[in-house]
Amino acid sequence: MILPYKTISAAMSQMRDGFPDWVILKRGDEWVDQQLGNLNNISGRSASERLVITYYGATGARPLLKTGDVNGLSLGAVSHLTVFGLDFYAHTRDPNSPDFIPITESGATGVRAVGSGDNIKISDCVLRFFKLGWSAQSFNGVYRNFVIYRSIITDNYTVNTLSHSSGCYMQGIDGLTIEDCFLDLNGWNETVPDAKKTRYNH
Repeated sequence: MILPYKTISAAMSQMRDGFPDWVILKRGDEWVDQQLGNLNNISGRSASERLVITYYGATGARPLLKTGDVNGLSLGAVSHLTVFGLDFYAHTRDPNSPDFIPITESGATGVRAVGSGDNIKISDCVLRFFKLGWSAQSFNGVYRNFVIYRSIITDNYTVNTLSHSSGCYMQGIDGLTIEDCFLDLNGWNETVPDAKKTRYNH
């Protein structure tokens, strides 16, 4: 059964624990100030019947989520999940964007995972202009079998006086695979005041 929803949050709220539910966004579409939100205590049925967040359509750019200064997707206790083919863009943090807002907070994360689970895959995604492109930290258990595949993680930065920045931050993961990814210009931004390279941000 396929059901249309007006907002991403409405579609995400229908995902069920223990079912292989899909949320699919149309290629070429843009969502402004909409995020995938928080997935916690929810999992697919198995490694072969996963929760999936992806796109539909044969042509057009990846679905573009203009998330501003909030997380594109937050994960807690989650297993058997695939996120495929999405463009997470913190558009208000891009100094070349007409929507740019000078940095007053440390920034958010493209995809942030703090919790535990098994079999999580991020594939063919773009994560750009956040503080952290991708972060995963085991908490109240362990994340196992994390895969980041053929994704672009670039231009993530913060102002040095606020916090540290990087393309990827991982802690306590049991089984991490990063394959065929492109990471560039993470940790600093030469056109933003005080977003300079440091011993941490480089």
